[in-house]
Amino acid sequence: MRRRNPPPVTIDPARCDGCAKCIDSCPTDVLRMDLATNRAIVVFPNDCHICYLCQDDCPQDAIVVGNRGSNPRHASIYDILSS
Repeated sequence: MRRRNPPPVTIDPARCDGCAKCIDSCPTDVLRMDLATNRAIVVFPNDCHICYLCQDDCPQDAIVVGNRGSNPRHASIYDILSS
């Protein structure tokens, strides 16, 4: 039996306030608004490029992007901004 990888993006529904900033910032449309709960949900986890934009833009810190491997893009953006 093959073990499934955990989704690269998880959203804590208790912390999400439904502002939709993460949905607007996601370049690959991984996230959508759940109209029943008015909270962001992960709809297309396999399309996630692990760019961290949703996590960085979430004002409630409700999103965690799990790193399935090294991603130099996350570290490098902060190096660029701080210089």
